[in-house]
Amino acid sequence: MQLIELEIPEGSFTEGFKVRLHIPVEGDRAAVSEIGMLPPKPELRAFYQLWYHQYEALVQDRLGIARNIAHGGDVATCEHLFQTWRNTVKQWLQSPELYKIALELTRSLAKAPLMTQLNIKLPIPSSIDDDWSLLWKLPWHTWELLGPYAHIEPILTPAIALPIPTAQRRPNTGRVLAITGGNLTDGKRRVDDNSIIAHRESIDLQDSINELKTLESIKLLCLEHPTEDTFIDALNHPQGWDILFFTGHSGMDENGGWFEINPTTKIRAEKFQLTLRNACQNGLKLVIFSSCDGVKLAQELSCFNVPTLVAMREIIPNTVAQQFIKGLIQTFTISTAPSNLATAVRSARATLEGCSGYPGSTNLPMIFQRSPQVLPTWEDLCQVHSLGQSLGVWRSLPILLTISLLVSGLVIGLQLLGWLQAPELSAYNRLMLHRPIEAPDARLLIVGADEGDLQTYGDPIPDGILAEILTILNQHHPKAIGLDLYRNIPLPPGRAEFLQELNTNPNTIAACLTSAQNVDDSIAPPESNRTDPFSGFIDFYNDDDITPSDPTLRRYLLSKNDNPTEDKISHCTTNHSFAILLIDKYLTQKVRQTQEPRNRKNSTYYWNFNGILAPHLNQNSGGYAQLDSRGYQVLINYRNTENPRIISRQINFRDVLNQSFKAEWVTDRVIIIGNVAASKNDEHHTPYGNISGPVIHAHVVSQFISAVEDQRPLISWWPKWIEYIWLFSWTSVTSITVFLLRNPVYRSMATVLIVISIWGISQTLLSWLGLWIPPISIILATFITGFSVSCFIYWRIVK
Repeated sequence: MQLIELEIPEGSFTEGFKVRLHIPVEGDRAAVSEIGMLPPKPELRAFYQLWYHQYEALVQDRLGIARNIAHGGDVATCEHLFQTWRNTVKQWLQSPELYKIALELTRSLAKAPLMTQLNIKLPIPSSIDDDWSLLWKLPWHTWELLGPYAHIEPILTPAIALPIPTAQRRPNTGRVLAITGGNLTDGKRRVDDNSIIAHRESIDLQDSINELKTLESIKLLCLEHPTEDTFIDALNHPQGWDILFFTGHSGMDENGGWFEINPTTKIRAEKFQLTLRNACQNGLKLVIFSSCDGVKLAQELSCFNVPTLVAMREIIPNTVAQQFIKGLIQTFTISTAPSNLATAVRSARATLEGCSGYPGSTNLPMIFQRSPQVLPTWEDLCQVHSLGQSLGVWRSLPILLTISLLVSGLVIGLQLLGWLQAPELSAYNRLMLHRPIEAPDARLLIVGADEGDLQTYGDPIPDGILAEILTILNQHHPKAIGLDLYRNIPLPPGRAEFLQELNTNPNTIAACLTSAQNVDDSIAPPESNRTDPFSGFIDFYNDDDITPSDPTLRRYLLSKNDNPTEDKISHCTTNHSFAILLIDKYLTQKVRQTQEPRNRKNSTYYWNFNGILAPHLNQNSGGYAQLDSRGYQVLINYRNTENPRIISRQINFRDVLNQSFKAEWVTDRVIIIGNVAASKNDEHHTPYGNISGPVIHAHVVSQFISAVEDQRPLISWWPKWIEYIWLFSWTSVTSITVFLLRNPVYRSMATVLIVISIWGISQTLLSWLGLWIPPISIILATFITGFSVSCFIYWRIVK
């Protein structure tokens, strides 16, 4: 916080005032000192007196106070006189003689308005009628250059700064002593060890009292019209006080300041000066006087070591006092934005603009400091830290946990109904896209028929071309060859040669189509006399059947149960997928085991790849809620290469037939042959965009080979009961965090940080462990919990 000092050391309204500006060193900026002048303005005193006489008459009329004024107060006249005085002050502060000071001050405020404090240093007046006394009463807050900066409130300080006593620190609970010189509006006398506030008769501050009572961070003691001994004893409490609050009658006479602590007793400031000094030594940091004639009282009390005071410059009507205290408490203790005392007073002053019956009431509040220092926040005054607030958390913990439990139950219900499935799957796509980049898989080779191949050899590719390709590739001993092309009917010439290659090479896998939607559309594999599983289905299942308008391919059917269709039998009778057979061929030849699930009707069965169990999807796995989980479905762990459409080296048919490739590209590799030409319409939507069918099969083959040989994780998810505990944990963290943060802005920031953390953890776990934790449900629960706890806090305040 930068402390700027504007000092007026000497002068008068008839001769002008000398002004000094001092801006201390800040960062790489040197200290600034400027000297200027406020020119003579003798009419200011006359304008002030005209307004004050009208204002005093209005107040005394409505309080029923006898006065020696020949005419009654008039609101319109009073308003006109105040505007005249205020405008004259504003013009005076814009004098050319003050230009350099105003320029430097504006530059400093513009640089960091939230971290700047303006102290105006004035000599202590020798009498209530001298020019210095009037300077203390000027509406400094109306200075034009302060207008854009809502956080700046001028603070008045004696020209000769007085030392601030070192106060003792107490445990993390603020202590507030409030004294009233009148009766509570409900007529009930209250003296309670846990709550204290004082009111002047006919001032209704019950709502403000209730707000203070809801704060867990303070110990609030209220004394209503106490006796002198009771007042002194309370102020002398060994645990001390952080804030002293007085509402009632007060004033100044030739013997000094006095306070009316009950309807029959006035106590002079000098009478309890030792008690006040001890209270300051024991931790008293702020005194608030909602009473009349506060300027001289503040100056007198500052001599008794009070660091900071909020007081009223003139006599104050009850309605104005009530409105100001209400605004001050709401802004200072339950602020919607970070605020210190200056910001709170400025905001509370703004609420007085509604007191139109008392023109000039906005000029009444003032902050007085014994010596320039950073003004405290409510947390500073009450020493509110996590330890202190945790006491309130422990008392409210059952309610907070109940809120967390209810919100968790609500979100779990939304999950089970399937209402969160679409956003969860969309979030899954985003998480997949932001995983680390991986290198292409060198164990695979894709031989794709592109547009050039179709033009050269015909469409569809004849059997003889495929036979020649198979012959050339098998010369280099691949581990497995997958033929992702339908060969259910002959495509001459070369059918016999093709079938011979298929039947004599057990590492070659053909394709067929189950077509579960319509058996008539199923496609059989080519005829063969092989007894081993030589064909696998190449069906894909995207998610538009469970989430409308979402054709994304996220899962793959490794194997299926017996055909559920009762009246017709599919032409593709195999229960194994194209990819699973290629994986088995590769791992078996590498002296590794692939074990098929034994009990297909048991939901706990697993495909076992050399000890790696493939997690299979159930109806409510991960973010799914209405999944048709028949068969053995897994999530495709796409290899996030620079271009996911290219998972491995890829060559075309012409390259093979012309033998324009290296042998090591084929030897011990898994080869997938298929169409990659755009005209074949064999592209499917994935989290990474449209990818051709052969490349998707390659992704599936790669994910299981990599899991065995590289320990690359397969995508898995938690059981639902662990997800529910995880969800409840985050709602509990959110509820406690939001409860601890009294400021709504901080609550919102904390909630956003929690959401970012949830997303970050979900991204990290999916990227490095392959663990899919659906984040949308938790994020939704976090926002609902934060809102619910904020409503709970507000309800407590209102109650």
